[in-house]
Amino acid sequence: MRQAEAAELRRELRGFLSAAIAAGEYDPAAGSFGPADPRFAARLGARGWLGTCWSRALGGQEGSALDRHVIAEELIAHGAPLRASWVAEWLAGPLLLAAGTPEQQRELLPRFAAGRLSACIGLTEAATEAALPGSGAPRCLARPDRGGWRLGGRCRLVGDPLGRLVLLARTGDDQGPGLSLFLVDLALPGIAPLGADLLAFDGVFLAGDRLLGPPEAGLAIWREVAGIARGAPGGWLRHLPLLAALAAADGPAEAEPVLGRLLAGCATLQAMGLARAGRAAPGLAALAAAEAEAIPAALHRLLPDEARPVPAEPPPLLPPVPGPRRPARPPHPLAAETARLLDGRFSSGFDPDLWAALEDGPVLRAALPPELGGDGEGLPGLLAIAEAAGAAGAPLPIAETLLGHHVLALAGLAPPIGPLTLGPVLPGDSPGFGQGLLAGRLHRLPWARHASAAVIVLEGRRTVLAGRPAIGAEGRNGAGEPRDLVLLEEMPVLAAGEPGTGLGPGELRALGAVFRAAAMLGATGRLAGHRRSRALAAAARFALRRAARAPGRFAIACARLRVHAAAEAALAIPGQDPALARRIAAWSGEFGTESGWARWLGRRARRAGAAGLWPLIADPGRMPDETEETDDE
Repeated sequence: MRQAEAAELRRELRGFLSAAIAAGEYDPAAGSFGPADPRFAARLGARGWLGTCWSRALGGQEGSALDRHVIAEELIAHGAPLRASWVAEWLAGPLLLAAGTPEQQRELLPRFAAGRLSACIGLTEAATEAALPGSGAPRCLARPDRGGWRLGGRCRLVGDPLGRLVLLARTGDDQGPGLSLFLVDLALPGIAPLGADLLAFDGVFLAGDRLLGPPEAGLAIWREVAGIARGAPGGWLRHLPLLAALAAADGPAEAEPVLGRLLAGCATLQAMGLARAGRAAPGLAALAAAEAEAIPAALHRLLPDEARPVPAEPPPLLPPVPGPRRPARPPHPLAAETARLLDGRFSSGFDPDLWAALEDGPVLRAALPPELGGDGEGLPGLLAIAEAAGAAGAPLPIAETLLGHHVLALAGLAPPIGPLTLGPVLPGDSPGFGQGLLAGRLHRLPWARHASAAVIVLEGRRTVLAGRPAIGAEGRNGAGEPRDLVLLEEMPVLAAGEPGTGLGPGELRALGAVFRAAAMLGATGRLAGHRRSRALAAAARFALRRAARAPGRFAIACARLRVHAAAEAALAIPGQDPALARRIAAWSGEFGTESGWARWLGRRARRAGAAGLWPLIADPGRMPDETEETDDE
């Protein structure tokens, strides 16, 4: 689905839901997984918003998995009641599509798609024991009996005991998979509830045509469907009203950086969910579950009892579903070449020989246009190189030189040979330029004492290429890398771009922030990790790639904050390399601090307000002003 089509679908849904709320058809404060509302399910079915990606012959609209994901997002973001249709839409219907006979599909899918029939899932043994180790997972047996099957035992419910049950029961030997899927009418005699989430079966007879799919293949079918369903947005998006309460105008000021971090997490999860719609994503599901818990915890810390909305009910609980490990994405060729050239070549400071080796290869020509002997790489490739350089830890201005080449190319200026520095780095610095001369001072320019030239960005989106920096005072960051005071009056001007053709100082600092984030992510990858830190690193990499494709300030802020969260989780593991820790900490304070980016993003959310928070997350066209500065750098 193209972005324009998704935007039109969102507009249609929002109009319908706004009208339904105004007419009092449902209370959005109750959340999507509060009391079941069969009448509203029928209204959704009549609009074609249930079973959307099923064939028209089976009641659907022949849409895509992305259509279904967008519809789910909008419904949950507006608190629409989904309890009566959720399991049929995300689990029972897909199980029928995956394994049902044409007769079974025609019997049930049109009724699910119309919102006229609910469904639930019954799990037993292997499907639940991963989530409930040693707890005596329920056991349900199905034995052949006069042309059908006889059920006995118990199952754990996913969803409410309504409509049709898709049951996973043991039909084979006690050893091995031996589990089969069945369609069960809950009105049959011999079925009784045991508490809130268990059903008991006492000699329940099922006809032979109630077997769903091949016998003893049920567990594999279930895991495939449930793995995709765990990527649905319900787990975290149900907490949007809590986030909106923090964004309210009367919220405490100390909530702004917390709100910014939470917003970065939600925006990244939302984009990851859309990108992986229709595919199993166990890592995303685990990350979403962990991130969702942070929202009510923050609300509890920051808002008084009377100002806190009630947390929404969770969607029907799915146990963890093991998925196949996806092969690692091969590194960018230039990132691999960077790693090869830097492998094992460390020194205590700038190494001219190593720099010369890099200049002889393609790495430092990556941003140059082909007519200058380069590859014309865009930001995704340049950031991949910066990440590889950050992982190698070589003390060289690789990121600064690549960014300098990129900035010069945007201004139509040819880059010089040799290492570059660039600025201004700090928002208080404001270089002047008149009659062909630069004026002012720039603080903490990276690697200035080793640079052969400097790229200076001025107000009015004008770029100046100056000669070798004149050092007023030498300094270093916490990792020992040069960060120097530069005297502009003593530097020759080599070339100047036309006003309005390049970047502004704020845009330069934003790009510098994303290059630093790439280096931090590379260094973080060398730290020992556990499952959560690896999941956070995967989310950070996704956010970084998203910012590389569309480098607006909102996306860059999200990437910077997600990388910091990944690094923080990895550094919390005992026994990490102190040199790596110092490097990551030093980079995290440059081109804007983590807290400054978090406060900026929190203020954007505060400005959007409760009503504008979801459009801020979901609609690229509603992103904040990209020319605004970060705060408290």
